[in-house]
Amino acid sequence: MSAPANRTPRRPYPGLRPFRRDESDLFFGRDDQVDQLLDKLAETRFLAVIGTSGSGKSSLVRAGLLPALDSGVLTRSIAAGPAPGTRWSIAELRPGEHPFRRLAAALQRSAGFQPAMPPAAADPIAPLEQALRRGPRALPWLLGLHPLPPGERLLILVDQFEELFRYRRADPADAAAFVALLLGATAHPDCFIVITLRPEYLGDCARFPGLPEAINAGLFLTPRLTPEQLADAVQLPARLPEFGGDLSPGLVHRLLAEASGEQDQLPLVQHLLMRLWDGTAPAPDGTRLLDEAGYEALGGLQRALNDHAEEALAELTQPGQQAIAEAMFRALTERTEGERDTRRPVPVREVADLTGSTPEQVIACAAPFRRADRSLLMPPPEQDLGPDDPLDITHEALIRQWRKLQAWIIDEAEKAEMYRRLESAARRWKEGKGALWIEPDLGIALDWVDQAHPTALWAARYGGDFDLAMSFLEDGRKAHDQDEFRRLMAGFAPPGVTSYSTTRSGNASASTARPGADPPASSVYRIEHETLNGRDYRDLSRDPEVRAMAPPIPIRLIRAVVQACDGPGPQDPEGSTWGLAAIGALSSPYTGRGIRVAVLDTGIDSGHEAFQDPGLKLVQQDFTGEGNGDRNGHGTYVAGTILGRPVDGRRIGVAPGVSLALIGKVIGQSASADTGTLLRAIQWATDAGAHIISLALGFDFPALVRRGTDDGMPVELAISRALKDYRDTLQLFDALATLIAAQVQAQSRTGRGPCALLITAAGDESRRDLRPEYRVAVSPPASADGFVSVGALDTAGPPHDRLSIAPFSNCHPQVCAPGVCVLSARAGGGLVRLSGTSMASSHVAGLAALWAERELGHSGAVRIATIGALLRGRAARERLEPGTDVADVGAGLVCAPQD
Repeated sequence: MSAPANRTPRRPYPGLRPFRRDESDLFFGRDDQVDQLLDKLAETRFLAVIGTSGSGKSSLVRAGLLPALDSGVLTRSIAAGPAPGTRWSIAELRPGEHPFRRLAAALQRSAGFQPAMPPAAADPIAPLEQALRRGPRALPWLLGLHPLPPGERLLILVDQFEELFRYRRADPADAAAFVALLLGATAHPDCFIVITLRPEYLGDCARFPGLPEAINAGLFLTPRLTPEQLADAVQLPARLPEFGGDLSPGLVHRLLAEASGEQDQLPLVQHLLMRLWDGTAPAPDGTRLLDEAGYEALGGLQRALNDHAEEALAELTQPGQQAIAEAMFRALTERTEGERDTRRPVPVREVADLTGSTPEQVIACAAPFRRADRSLLMPPPEQDLGPDDPLDITHEALIRQWRKLQAWIIDEAEKAEMYRRLESAARRWKEGKGALWIEPDLGIALDWVDQAHPTALWAARYGGDFDLAMSFLEDGRKAHDQDEFRRLMAGFAPPGVTSYSTTRSGNASASTARPGADPPASSVYRIEHETLNGRDYRDLSRDPEVRAMAPPIPIRLIRAVVQACDGPGPQDPEGSTWGLAAIGALSSPYTGRGIRVAVLDTGIDSGHEAFQDPGLKLVQQDFTGEGNGDRNGHGTYVAGTILGRPVDGRRIGVAPGVSLALIGKVIGQSASADTGTLLRAIQWATDAGAHIISLALGFDFPALVRRGTDDGMPVELAISRALKDYRDTLQLFDALATLIAAQVQAQSRTGRGPCALLITAAGDESRRDLRPEYRVAVSPPASADGFVSVGALDTAGPPHDRLSIAPFSNCHPQVCAPGVCVLSARAGGGLVRLSGTSMASSHVAGLAALWAERELGHSGAVRIATIGALLRGRAARERLEPGTDVADVGAGLVCAPQD
């Protein structure tokens, strides 16, 4: 057990945690509300304090109502209610998953209510818990047997009452019995009940007879502080003689202005003021003045809490500690129905079991977050913390404000959803109501197991039969392997002819060449998507013939050699880049707000300044097995050009208003992957609701040939096989694009959300600088139907008002964009200039987000086909160098919307 630390000196501000009862002298701005609470309590004996997370309801009760009761103050007294001078025995609890046990423990801790119970050495709480379970009148019965001392009353405070409904493992019958116990308790004249509750859970209260009526009678809606009240709350604690401090008028003004529209107004302000107080040195006379300079140094109201949590995490420097901390915070949070992210207290021992560590290691990892000058986790440092004691997040503001924790929560929710889906399919299979999974679901699930490493302990949180789910998956893998073996033994025969068409009813049908028929020379896929619905799309995307159309072949980054950037490069306008100026992004009224963009690349440096915006959420998914992050730098650069925020005052992103970026890491440190990985990533991005997908990638034909020669093939045969795989894979991407187009059609009719526009780089194999005829056509996936392929442009020399095709850019792209010596984010910090069609396609992906925002504003929906048509239709060749070959530039230079 960890030793308790000495209580630290008092601060005028408690930080993220609620005010305690002994801090009522620091609690300002709520006097009128405390009077109203006392009135309501005296009148009804059941008080329901309702308020959103961050409204201050717990502090209002603990530091306002309870001290007022302790002092004998009541603004209204009725015959059945308490009189002035009454002493109070107060039992405080959060119900959690075991409300009766929590109440029994709280009653035993309270000074005035200690009923004599039979001895039970093994569990001293059990006898009182059993007595409370006698029925709705158990508390009046106990108070009759064991009266309170004369002049004393009992108040039971159930903080965060919503925990009765929130926990999946909580017993509904237990919750109903506990509610009945509380309602019955008010029948005794000496018993009073106070609950605190978030308003979004009021609907859950209707399930319990009598509870809605009691809440209506004792309802108190916690109001937001007025500017005057908030000013008192921030200034008056520091001015107490004990502290001798003050706030500058400018700081007070900033706090009032920035907190006015913030959900977590009070906890964020108190946390920031605590940090300011700790970071401000006293003057020689012992006074402290908190000012705007200190406020700015902490990052302001929006960044202070995020940065403080990052500091705590950075203190965990021993091997494995940060992994334990991540698992700890994943366990301490829960995404409930409606995607509400909430706290979830967990015993230390459970975290240790999940991580394969010891309770002592978990306690050590929690210590930086429990420090009194942080108060990010409970219990506080002065309280003992043992293996069976619960850890808890101090306030849900941390969940909403710490960006890394948000990413963990999103990832955890996705893993939980994958497990629930898998376990449900396994149960249907066991009951004879479903089949084993095939591709693509099987591959996605196997990849999930490889990356997430789920365990029975982890899955217990989400219920179901974990062993059955894993057996189901293993049987599916074996069946798939047997099918693949039979295909191989059949002589590597190509897939049969499969034709997909739509009937009048709109159902997709598939016909496969009959057994024994001669295999065709090539596979033919035709998908007419005008009347496909969402179910048809899912059936097609899971069809093993479509998925097995071509073997996985290597893909690589499309990135030119950057010698051209050794010089000064094109002249950038002040505060931006030449590429943004060339496409008109700087004058466009659109920023990509409300548009979801996926970047399938080498990952991202999420700590880069270009992505440090509270309004930007990064959702990362690793498909490489290396973990998130960007060891290559290409993905960070591409994301910076698409949606990066300003760096050192320079705008680098075409669409800096994008609020959700889906970062799929498909290429690791080796700078290569395969088509299977890319297909899974595209499916992930479309499932996540991406409007735009950036694919600055291409196929590595030499590597495909080397694979054959490494297998012992003659060079001629290896090249022949590589060409066949190349053609087959191009067909695969054609089919994929058509399937996505089918999804677009289906979702545009049903209104079930967006599908994605795929933006790809044309490739960098051309060498016009050596000989003009050394031009190579765009390579897959850019050459596939349904993808927007992008070539690269360079400036044609001073005064840079003319553009020319870059010598490396492949021919026959659909559109072109700046791609030579363009400035964007460098992994690790700062900016870097690079050249390539990747740089050009990044501009177009960002530009597509601008057009999508415009389309959303005009029609209320993002129609992907319209966005692609606008990119091509609004492109122009007027600024291109005279004599430019149309085959090199397609429709021409893309242009941003200006209306």
